[in-house]
Amino acid sequence: MSQNTAPRVLYVDDEAINQCIATEILLALGAVADTASDGLQALQWWKEGNIAAIAAYCRKDVEITRDIYLFGHREGYLLFTNKAGQAVRVAVEW
Repeated sequence: MSQNTAPRVLYVDDEAINQCIATEILLALGAVADTASDGLQALQWWKEGNIAAIAAYCRKDVEITRDIYLFGHREGYLLFTNKAGQAVRVAVEW
């Protein structure tokens, strides 16, 4: 099935790994897969036919995930602020 006639699927999930897995499955089934992390915004972009905005949003999510991973890999820890506003350091081994 060519990409012009393949069904187009919008997969929305806030977990990047789920998006990757779903995209691979959909591609293997012959579909064109678009992904988004925010359902409401993704629906609006989809209705507008603004697939480029969806793709840019997803690329940014992947960049952020990559940067977090690389920092943890290099430094051996991650820092985040919890709901109480406290800085938390978490050791990672990847």
